[in-house]
Amino acid sequence: MDIGTEYDNDMNIDGEAASEISPSVWLGSYSLLSQQQFLDAKNIKVIINCSATCTFLKELGASGMNMSSDLVILSLDPSFDAGRVTSDEMPLLDDYMSRFNRILQNYINFFYNLNPQANNLIHKFPQNKPLSISSPILTGNLKEQFFNINRLLKLLKNVNDSIGTLIVSPDGNSKLSTGLTMSYLMDNYNFNFDASYTNLKITRPSIVPFNYQYYNDLLIIENLKKFYSENSSIKQTNNVLLTANCNLKRKNEYDYIWVGGAKRKNVE
Repeated sequence: MDIGTEYDNDMNIDGEAASEISPSVWLGSYSLLSQQQFLDAKNIKVIINCSATCTFLKELGASGMNMSSDLVILSLDPSFDAGRVTSDEMPLLDDYMSRFNRILQNYINFFYNLNPQANNLIHKFPQNKPLSISSPILTGNLKEQFFNINRLLKLLKNVNDSIGTLIVSPDGNSKLSTGLTMSYLMDNYNFNFDASYTNLKITRPSIVPFNYQYYNDLLIIENLKKFYSENSSIKQTNNVLLTANCNLKRKNEYDYIWVGGAKRKNVE
């Protein structure tokens, strides 16, 4: 089953730059960051970087992209080390952390922590841990970050199913972006490792196969297989979800907030 499509190039976007791997979920290169028409047309409200954070932030700064107040930007960078950030890179990093951690925490608070129906919107985590993402830079254990990202995307899409997600790396074919995209296919279509890779390869032929001789590739493979196994087990015992689109009330206030839009509605 091929659930992805190649980009139709109606906006002069290189077919190698953007691939729709699932409805409203795109995999592509950094060149897309400067394609505002594409970002607007696809309602991209979540961007996930899968390469070195500081390199990404430089590309983001140079792109001229309109970074609205409802945009979530994450960086999946398992080996990120703040101690290795140069003095020239630090202002970019500080600005990114200040701006996008605030947006991230607002969304998690509004739609998860303060929402009594949150457990009906997303499946549980291993050991029944809560959704907790303390920083927009996702480091450390890769399996845990696959869970965090997929649960967050599911939560946001259940609140507003029109939002688009863009997964990026320098050329759109990094092993990490391939791995994250495969985890999304595993979570949403119950594909195992081989099926998720095969489907992704059909949609985006330019991805590079994993090399079992490389340590970093082995880490991605191992954590993907663990994610699939544990996620499948969780879904077998926690399979009832409330998937209706929800507008959730802010605690102690009488207004609503929407994912993917600045519109608010006051309630008398």
